[in-house]
Amino acid sequence: MLNIQNGLSKFYIFSHYVLNRQNEYFTNIDLHYFYTYLFKDRRKRERYDMYIKKLNQYIPSITKPTFNKLKRLTNLWRHFDKAKLQQTQRELMYLKKFDIGILNTNQIRQIFDGIELFPPFILYFRPHSISILNILKTHKWIGVVGTRSPSLYTIEQGIAKLTKVVKKAEARVGFVSGRARGCDALAHYTAQKLNIPIINFLAQIHEAPPLKSSTLSPEIQMSEYLFAPNKTFKHRLVIRNRLIAGLSHFVVILQAPIKSGSLITGKFAKITNKNIYVLKPLKITPATSGGAKLVRTYQNAQWL
Repeated sequence: MLNIQNGLSKFYIFSHYVLNRQNEYFTNIDLHYFYTYLFKDRRKRERYDMYIKKLNQYIPSITKPTFNKLKRLTNLWRHFDKAKLQQTQRELMYLKKFDIGILNTNQIRQIFDGIELFPPFILYFRPHSISILNILKTHKWIGVVGTRSPSLYTIEQGIAKLTKVVKKAEARVGFVSGRARGCDALAHYTAQKLNIPIINFLAQIHEAPPLKSSTLSPEIQMSEYLFAPNKTFKHRLVIRNRLIAGLSHFVVILQAPIKSGSLITGKFAKITNKNIYVLKPLKITPATSGGAKLVRTYQNAQWL
């Protein structure tokens, strides 16, 4: 059984119980706020209000929980008795049979940069046998994002530029991406070509695509959710991007139109004052205008 030593340890197990309920939708932002009410931490709640206000400037869909959500969480916590706690512990231990491992709250705090991005209380990863904390701590992680429909120029130059960045790096590096088509697939291809690890953040991990790994270039899949009901899937992709930014040393945007989801990752990186590198296109077109705007408006963004 998992060792329950304090309120935070119990809360991380409660997080698994709440975040994966099939008929309700909660986020880690909801849980962070609920935690401040539960443990009467008004000062932290005021900081969260400030973070939400900042996030909301860039991503209006990210909001703090409603009164009804907090009330529902309170009710779930009150009924999270010893029997439910032990049942949830057994569920967590059973995940190994599906090759899924777990990072708890204290472990996540060691590797996630940016409290203002509301780090998860629990993270799921696969393969469960990998020395996850060792890999996370011994590499500098480069976020690689971009459109699902890159141009031939982006594909060719993206591989060339990423290769150059990796070969010039003084530390061991790996990529962080999202496992979609296009630029995410390009990141995966380049990681395998260069024999470096890649972490793919997913909207859910239970029904994730098969791992594409080699001995020298392991793929690690991670998510803050075990399951993802269809009605919440799109929103989970949005908030998932904060994890790519939070783990990354800096972010590379290969190609992004003005309404690209990749720019959301850029906005999260902007909030945490991280450098952003945008692959310089042959010319500015609607397909590349999002990255160009980022370079124009953000002092820590530059052409790659």
